Amino acid sequence: MLKKDKFSFGSLLRLLRDFSQGNVRALVFAAVAVLVSTVSLAAVSYSLKILLDNYVLPMLAADSRDFQAFYYFLLSLFLLFACGTYSCYFYNLTLINIGLKFLLKLRLRLFTKMQKLSMTYFDRQQVGKIMSMYTNDISSMQNLFTQTIAVIWQNTLQIVFSLCLMFFLSWKLTLFALAFVFFMYIIDQKLGAYSAAYFAQRQKSLTELTGFLEEQLQAIKIIKSYNQTDNCLQKFRDINDKLTDSQIKATVIGQSMAPLISSIGNLQFVLIALIGAFWATNPANGVTIGNLAAFLQLSRSFDQPFAELTYNFNNLIMAAKAGEHIYKLIDTPEENDTGIVELTYTPAKLPAWKIYEPDNQIKVRTIKGKIVVQHLDFAYEPQKEILHDITFTAEPGEKVALVGSTGAGKTTIINLINRFYEVADDKIIYDGIDINTIKKASLRESMSVVLQESHLFSGTIYDNIRFSRPEATLQEIEAAAEQAQADSFIRRLPAGYDTFIDPEATELSGGQIQLLCIARAILADKPLLILDEATSGIDTGTEHLVQKAMNNLMRGKTVLIIAHRLSTIRNCDKILVMDQGSIKEAGNHKQLLDLKGIYYHLWNGTLELD
Repeated sequence: MLKKDKFSFGSLLRLLRDFSQGNVRALVFAAVAVLVSTVSLAAVSYSLKILLDNYVLPMLAADSRDFQAFYYFLLSLFLLFACGTYSCYFYNLTLINIGLKFLLKLRLRLFTKMQKLSMTYFDRQQVGKIMSMYTNDISSMQNLFTQTIAVIWQNTLQIVFSLCLMFFLSWKLTLFALAFVFFMYIIDQKLGAYSAAYFAQRQKSLTELTGFLEEQLQAIKIIKSYNQTDNCLQKFRDINDKLTDSQIKATVIGQSMAPLISSIGNLQFVLIALIGAFWATNPANGVTIGNLAAFLQLSRSFDQPFAELTYNFNNLIMAAKAGEHIYKLIDTPEENDTGIVELTYTPAKLPAWKIYEPDNQIKVRTIKGKIVVQHLDFAYEPQKEILHDITFTAEPGEKVALVGSTGAGKTTIINLINRFYEVADDKIIYDGIDINTIKKASLRESMSVVLQESHLFSGTIYDNIRFSRPEATLQEIEAAAEQAQADSFIRRLPAGYDTFIDPEATELSGGQIQLLCIARAILADKPLLILDEATSGIDTGTEHLVQKAMNNLMRGKTVLIIAHRLSTIRNCDKILVMDQGSIKEAGNHKQLLDLKGIYYHLWNGTLELD
């Protein structure tokens, strides 16, 4: 068996604190409503004593036909019952309303936090585990906020009120009932600890399964291409078996606790009925028929909450574990941004840098797009250097290509220019400004990116192109599509620009998707353009069309190109040949061929990029 699980009460208390924030008044009203409902239930149970001892039995003994007082008493019971029922409805409605709104805000808080995290966080996290927070963990909390809190509060009050009334009716029978309750408590503690451990293991396995499924769905083509479906199926079986095992144990233990405690309660009920009936035959014992009837009803109200508390304890465990996961993400340090230089626009609507001078003067400088990288070293982890002494300059309007084998460091340079990862001061200069002093949002807004893995979003073609500039007009979107050589195929679609795209099931070809991404970049119209192997996945038949679109996109911009096909970069102003994190050769196409070095052999096919 698993070790007893100790969940974080800190995360649970933090959840409850956040839940109550801004809702204190409504929660107080809900708590009062629970109190009223519980008092009403206890009063109805106790009224059996009054009903039998003061009305039914005396009327039977006197053979009385005067039911007026009896009817008034029944009416008061009805009103008391109605008050309790309405209070129950009120607090349930209040908690459901507050709870679901809190979960809505929590999901928004999670998503907002994700936007502020660095790429390092996502490099180290499985996508499925993050998705599990929005599904499994939030779902685990829903019962806590919409039901469990009220049930625990109501059960606690019910136990207290029932116990007090039971003592008032018969302290001897109450002590007898408490002995059974102590026995229930011992069982609850023993089984509850193991149940908590298996529920925690179930949650962990469920997260692992979600992450595995996400990974498999993203790589389904690769899996089929390498004929690894059997191996993947076996891995799924292993994870699924582990999940099922923990689910069975958690469910069996969890669901057997309530019936077991209920059975003990039934035994207690029978024994109290027998003992009470025996005592009721002798008036000296102080137990009347009404006392016994009310006591039996109250003992039910006293025992039942223990079974419900056991079930809801498991909900607390799952919510606490979910809270640990969510607060771990929320507490993750956000992406550091020390920048003070901002992006702005001149009266002519040209992008410019807004620079705050030391003397509090503000200088506005039009963005030219000059990039200077000087003596740049970088390592994702200590002692594992990825880049070494990288130095080059991309003048405004120049096209600079990075060529090299996989792992040479080409994409890392692009990531550093985007400030996805941090570098030392003055290693990358943008228009004479250290990029560390430029706000990350402004830095990234000054450039357009076209990646090898083109990505479309759920929505129309209009929506996908305007993603880079949401305020763009339909005319501007169509003009961008024309420059990207995409307008003709878009208009052939049944709904044209209003065609809805499902990224997971689109019938567009790879080349057509890439043209839409190029149109998106053209619409953005930024002074710096980054092309990360943007044509490597395009077939040769489509390459000419894409290359024409790329030429329209690159016109008048500083362009950094990561290239796989050398034919696409022969006209670049500079070509940097990289190997093992260093620049080995630099020059234009002709200069590099004259060197007869690495690039020369790559061009002539005697050396291949791997």
